[in-house]
Amino acid sequence: MRIAANRRWVLVPVALLLLTFLPFKLPYAFYAALRLAVSGAALILALQRWGRARMLAIALAVLAVLFNPILPLKLYSAAAWAPLNVGAIILLLIAAMR
Repeated sequence: MRIAANRRWVLVPVALLLLTFLPFKLPYAFYAALRLAVSGAALILALQRWGRARMLAIALAVLAVLFNPILPLKLYSAAAWAPLNVGAIILLLIAAMR
């Protein structure tokens, strides 16, 4: 499957999520931008999918809550965030392809 041209913007938060797997620590501002990008993308995609794919929309809404920049979820190690980041990448790509 391919990502439609009008949904290629989803690749930006996906690329940011992939950067979290680099072997060095990134600055806090990067993680703040990551939260904003992922939660914003998940929220937009959830609203777009609400009528057609309700379960996908609910999963995207949960993702938006997990990555929200206003009341951030505090997991203090990169290892704890790694599975969430992988799940977010997969979910965003699935939503972009549907």
